[in-house]
Amino acid sequence: MNPTSIIKNPKIWVGRLTLLIVSILVFFVLGEIIIRLLVPIEPPSPAMFQRLPISPRLIGLIPGFGSKDTIVKINSKGFRDREYHEEKSENTLRIAGLGDSFTFGGGVKTEDTYLKQLEKMLNSKSSSKPVEVLNMGVPGYNTYQELILLKEVGLNYKPDLVIVGFVLNDVDLLDPDLLASEEIERPRQPVDEVVGDSKPKIFKLYKFIKGKSQFFYFILFRLSALVKKFDLPVTTEATYYRDAYHEHNKGWQIAKKSLKEIAALGKIKNFQVLVVIFPFFANLDDSYLWSDAHLQIESFCKSQDIQVVDLLPYFKGYRPSTLWVSLIDSHPNTKAHQIAAEAIYEEIVRNNLLNKM
Repeated sequence: MNPTSIIKNPKIWVGRLTLLIVSILVFFVLGEIIIRLLVPIEPPSPAMFQRLPISPRLIGLIPGFGSKDTIVKINSKGFRDREYHEEKSENTLRIAGLGDSFTFGGGVKTEDTYLKQLEKMLNSKSSSKPVEVLNMGVPGYNTYQELILLKEVGLNYKPDLVIVGFVLNDVDLLDPDLLASEEIERPRQPVDEVVGDSKPKIFKLYKFIKGKSQFFYFILFRLSALVKKFDLPVTTEATYYRDAYHEHNKGWQIAKKSLKEIAALGKIKNFQVLVVIFPFFANLDDSYLWSDAHLQIESFCKSQDIQVVDLLPYFKGYRPSTLWVSLIDSHPNTKAHQIAAEAIYEEIVRNNLLNKM
């Protein structure tokens, strides 16, 4: 059939368009079913986040969240760990761990997170004093929010060492939709400089679908890999973070300022600081997309006399999917947390970070 006949008979192209749309919908429905069968999803639980109307952090974990049926349990102070007295026991050394979902341990048990594995290593292998490692990681946090959490909560526990788990998306700014919500008051501390621009509605729709559809997330992850493999001129989340570490990027400026303030607090409050750079778990070989970003972060820390360890060399050569929580979740699994814990342990022992004070 020639194009002219199709134009003359619109029913033909309407029918073909309808067939195409139905085929795409069936493809996605079947894909969603298959992915959810391959990767069983835990029954939904109440949100573990709460709004913080008087804190620049904007959101935090709900104290006491969790039950016997959930692997995530939040203590009375709002972080994922057991209960601790703010006053340390005599001769006890204490580490406070800051970070986002990598540090929090999305998808793994509390005891399998790199901070708790590190605690076990330090107590069994090297330290002559008891060591407590507090996991204060909060999913979605950036470096600025981690700084505020340290000031509001972490300093009360008088840490001897603060570990900052730095992931490449820590240059993201705070979500302006949280500030625009009628349910949250304007924070007392000005935070205008750390709030991002409002996103277009199409971007909000994209984020909504990405959060709801496991198959959509699965497809996006692989499309991003194809863009990289064939060096296509398409901007993705992956290419964005590759290019985010330049002097004029507001998010990187704020991350650097926050790290400097954490280091300054260390001198005032008498604790050491160790920044731990996590890789994205994709293409862990010479084709790794974000090597330059790692170098920028490491170079900045060294310029400020901040102790830093880049975990990328420790993960190079691994097949990325062997380090994922699941087929559709590229957060680090128990094995990846163990590798991170061993690398951090070596860094602490090599530089005697717990006994410098």
